[in-house]
Amino acid sequence: MSDIKLLAAGVPPGQTKAGNACPFCLGGVNRDKSFSVTKSESGEILYKCHRAKCGEGGKVAGLISSTAPMDKKPPRIFRGNTTFLTDVQMGFFYNRFGLTANELGRAGLLYCPELRQIVHPVRSPQSVNNMRGVILRDYDNKNIDGYREKEQEPWQAWYLKDLSRTGRPERSGLVIVEDQVSAIKATRFWDAVALLNMTITVDKVLEIKNFCERNSVKNIALCLDSDAQRNAIEFAQRWQSILEGLQVHFSPNNHDLKYWQENEILSIFE
Repeated sequence: MSDIKLLAAGVPPGQTKAGNACPFCLGGVNRDKSFSVTKSESGEILYKCHRAKCGEGGKVAGLISSTAPMDKKPPRIFRGNTTFLTDVQMGFFYNRFGLTANELGRAGLLYCPELRQIVHPVRSPQSVNNMRGVILRDYDNKNIDGYREKEQEPWQAWYLKDLSRTGRPERSGLVIVEDQVSAIKATRFWDAVALLNMTITVDKVLEIKNFCERNSVKNIALCLDSDAQRNAIEFAQRWQSILEGLQVHFSPNNHDLKYWQENEILSIFE
């Protein structure tokens, strides 16, 4: 029922949205897009799969909320002091992941001296100034801590492609990854969102769907770490009827995307 409500999100009352993959039969072998949803004036949703071998149909009341459930705990606000990255720290990111000073600056990475951790801003897709919180990481001891300031917004971090890079292909695509460094690297060619964990919630999917519709993005690739391929397949099966164009792109070298070469990143949507 959540899938049906998601498909109906944005449909005006009294209108029908057709041409979707059925969340029940997934379109069969041919991946037919024969599922339609209609929103009544009262907000009730009618749904029907027009494949003869499926034929699922019915109605469901109410729309799904576009926000995550509010947590009873107060939000965590990061109040630590920060500094710009030193040449040594920037050298670490370049030597290990191939990230340049410009890419680190665009992503807003800073350093917290008292905690001895790198500060990664968690931004919304609307604006780099809309901060949802921060992720703190110690790359030596692999410690990670999150400060979620806006509990009402999905806990995922957005990075838009770098249009200033020369020789960029005039193509659009969204890459979904687990961690922020992988997302930063993906923006050499594509928009990217970091899930920050392997918890896939409805509010995350709905935000991704809305981003793609607003920006006319037709290609979506799920590029999870090499040890999460099963999760990637399950994710795709669960959400392909909502995220049109979603595909799973497996690692070409058994490493997650932050270790990929540029030609491997570019080939995601080939």
